[in-house]
Amino acid sequence: MTIDKTYMAREFLTLAEVAEEIGCTRRFLETRIEDGELKAFKPSARLVRIRRSELERWIEQYSFGGKPKSYRRQASAG
Repeated sequence: MTIDKTYMAREFLTLAEVAEEIGCTRRFLETRIEDGELKAFKPSARLVRIRRSELERWIEQYSFGGKPKSYRRQASAG
């Protein structure tokens, strides 16, 4: 995918665009959305968009090796 200025400026991205950008499948993203881990804008069953700021938040949350702190607390408690 050639990234141009209009793509980078867009606020909402399709699942296909996000999958290509971060190197995963659409199904992986759909699972993250179903689990409540990644927020999506879903005006209909087939139309799904992810806000760029939400994608960046999600990436940051899982960056630097591992699960977020809240997950580690739950895992160590059980």
